Amino acid sequence: MNRYLSTLLVCVFTGAAHGQSKPASQPSSRPTKPEPAATSTRDGRNVTVGRSGPAFRIPTSWVRWQDKFGGALIEDGAALEKIPVQGEFDKEIDEVLRSALSTRRCAFHGGSSTWGKGLAYSGFAMRVYLLDEAPKDIETKLDVQAATAARDVMSPRRAKARNAAGSFVRKNPKGPPPKPAPPEPIEKYRPERTKDTHWHRNRFLLDLHYGDYGAKAEIDIRLRSHGTQTLAVVFLHTDFKDQAKTKEVLLSMLQ
Repeated sequence: MNRYLSTLLVCVFTGAAHGQSKPASQPSSRPTKPEPAATSTRDGRNVTVGRSGPAFRIPTSWVRWQDKFGGALIEDGAALEKIPVQGEFDKEIDEVLRSALSTRRCAFHGGSSTWGKGLAYSGFAMRVYLLDEAPKDIETKLDVQAATAARDVMSPRRAKARNAAGSFVRKNPKGPPPKPAPPEPIEKYRPERTKDTHWHRNRFLLDLHYGDYGAKAEIDIRLRSHGTQTLAVVFLHTDFKDQAKTKEVLLSMLQ
């Protein structure tokens, strides 16, 4: 009897085990693989974007700064992405730009001084991106993501913080603090847009002040098709100095 009962129990438990449903598969916890970084190669003043992309020459002064101080010429989007951006003008420019354009897809960053140290007021920088989106899709991102970032940068809250952090702190008038203003329409912060034979141009102007001084920071984005990708050339500077001639020379080599 005990042998029969033992056999029966084994059969019951074995059958139950075989009849159990498998637990639902859990989603993978592996981190998302980052998009491939764009790169460039440089030989002195000569820069080639990607493996065999467009080539151009940079000013001698940029190479001299790089050789002496570093941080002015960056030929890898992954390396550029890791640079902590601080300081006046650089931080706001970077915030607006990276909201719409992936820093990893920047094949080359070059300029007259070290990037990310707050030297954009009197400096000049350019970037060359290789992007997978079409120009019209990038412009949509500029109209939404970048314009939203520009609105936040220019908000009264941020403007007050910049003035307070400047080397000369302006005293507030007596009386209660002003009530927070409602957010302005995003359309006010969308880029100025023009088009010529070679480029779609999108231009942001940020009026930034830091207590005792200020300037208009310019993010000048030029787009054109390049095979199956989009080539984006971006100029970063303020109105401290007219940079039109420098931009014209650099763009002429990338058309």
